[in-house]
Amino acid sequence: MSLDAKIAAFRPSPIDFAVCSMHEYGATAAELEQFEKRTHDQIEKGRKAGKLHEFTGNIEDCVTGKGH
Repeated sequence: MSLDAKIAAFRPSPIDFAVCSMHEYGATAAELEQFEKRTHDQIEKGRKAGKLHEFTGNIEDCVTGKGH
């Protein structure tokens, strides 16, 4: 039995999406801004078209179409 074992500690830490995206994928700040705007525009378009609804917390209502 070896006595040189190592201990690892796991702690929650906040994750900054922008920083991770820049480091992990090489995205620029401008690209992230464009992505965010495009995503918000798509969500708004879906809401106006009646395709997206706010989740109330009741999955059964969501599945049966009553959750809007």
